[in-house]
Amino acid sequence: MIKRLYRQRRRLIFLTVMLVLSVVISQWNAPDLRYAVKHDAVPASEQVPFLFNAIGVGLLVLCGMCVVLFVPSMRRLLESGGIALVMIEAIKHAGGVLPSWALDGFAPWIWYLSFFYVISYVLERDPFSWLGLRFRFHTTSVRTINATPDGVWAAVAPDADTIGTYWTGSIAQVDARPDLGPNTVNVRFFMGPPLSLVQTHTRRIWEQPFHFLYDFKPEDVKIDATAKMRGVHGSFEMRCEPLAEGPCRVTITHNYPDLGIGSWSLLWLDDMGGSEMDAIAARLEGRRDRSIAGWAARKMAGA
Repeated sequence: MIKRLYRQRRRLIFLTVMLVLSVVISQWNAPDLRYAVKHDAVPASEQVPFLFNAIGVGLLVLCGMCVVLFVPSMRRLLESGGIALVMIEAIKHAGGVLPSWALDGFAPWIWYLSFFYVISYVLERDPFSWLGLRFRFHTTSVRTINATPDGVWAAVAPDADTIGTYWTGSIAQVDARPDLGPNTVNVRFFMGPPLSLVQTHTRRIWEQPFHFLYDFKPEDVKIDATAKMRGVHGSFEMRCEPLAEGPCRVTITHNYPDLGIGSWSLLWLDDMGGSEMDAIAARLEGRRDRSIAGWAARKMAGA
């Protein structure tokens, strides 16, 4: 559980920053706050509200921790909720621009829900990808794992021989594609019953059991600079170095050259590389897997 919280540290820090920023904006025009900023002291009249605000932020962050620990499928709502809270506080200070009726009664709640929906939509659907707004995600994770090179290979190499041992448990089928080249295969992944995803893998390095590198893209999708929707594509590399003591030093590198803001933020906030390595190590070492990556893998495999 502690390791899962650590892997979610970026999301929890982001949530904390958004909550603190919303409090600062809400109190920005308060005369006592201006006094405190000017004289570096908080007057007695503001100490109790400051205390309640601090407690409120702490409780919301604690709720965020409970979400990532016990309801990980809802963790993306934390970003939407935090950003929407900042935006609604900014709207409340727009009295000189908006009419009074737009800020009275239930209006702030309507604003909040509207912001929340729009932000959630952007993060889930990546609509700005159509406009070319894409980001590169690259991460490398290194871990010493108590396993043999053959065991590591069986857990992470997507191949016909590893369908039953692949760490996600989601490979359904691997087929050669000689029409595309001698080192190209199609790999079908379960994406949760009854869905599946087929990727085309082009193997650039395939040195069992120590090193592989392959490029992946959606099946039969051409990747070029003019395409508006190219699907998730990139490369995956694994190096396994046996150590004298018995374990292996495993290095895994993910590279996604262009992701939409929603996909990029999900991988970055989840610390995807570290979380995936946690799941692989737990599987190979026979430990219970509490990682977000492992949870997502079991969900995709329908376990």
